[in-house]
This record gives sequence, structure tokens and C-alpha cells, in this order.
Amino acid sequence: MKKNLCIVFTTLPSEEDAKEFAEKLVASRIVECAKVFPTSSFYVWENKLVKDHEGIIIAKVRQEKVNDLENFFMSNHPYSIPEFCVVDCSYVGEKYLEWAYTDKSIVE
Repeated sequence: MKKNLCIVFTTLPSEEDAKEFAEKLVASRIVECAKVFPTSSFYVWENKLVKDHEGIIIAKVRQEKVNDLENFFMSNHPYSIPEFCVVDCSYVGEKYLEWAYTDKSIVE
């Protein structure tokens, strides 16, 4: 199996919602890492220009888990049409890729 990572972008209604969602993604071991930022979004929804403050998640996921991640989004994301944008990484540093493919457990 060729090891590779993808980056996935999504937005949620608030930065707090994004933090909670990101924590679930990492705790469930679907993604390796997730970063959350506040963001301003501008888009057209139901024929109206919308200006929102949202939380954005940038997550790193093993390429073979992208379908699992999309299924998780469809079942758990609060938006009826969640943003699910996947970018294939053409290069990932060897040490980071090795870390991403290391089995990790969470100790509390």
C-alpha cells in the first residue's frame, strides 16, 4: 500500500462547533490532525448573499480513509450540504508521513 495524505477542508457554524467536530474526528482516529480557525464566509444560499462567521477545519487524513471521513461528515456534520473539499498531497515529508501512519492510542 502506498502511503499518502490528503488535506480536507470544511466549515461549521462557529469556531466552537469546529473545535468540537475536530476533536471527534481525531478521537475517532479518522483523521491524523485537525486545525481550527475562525473565518468569514461569503456565499449565496437560497438566492441570498450570506456573510457568516464560521469555524474552518483543515484536517490531514490518510488517503485510504477519505471515504470513511466523507461518511462521517454525511452522518454528523450540522450542515445539510457540508463542505467536503479534498486536496491530494503531492509530497509529504518522510518523518511526518511516518508519524501519520503510526498507530496511536489516546491515554487519559
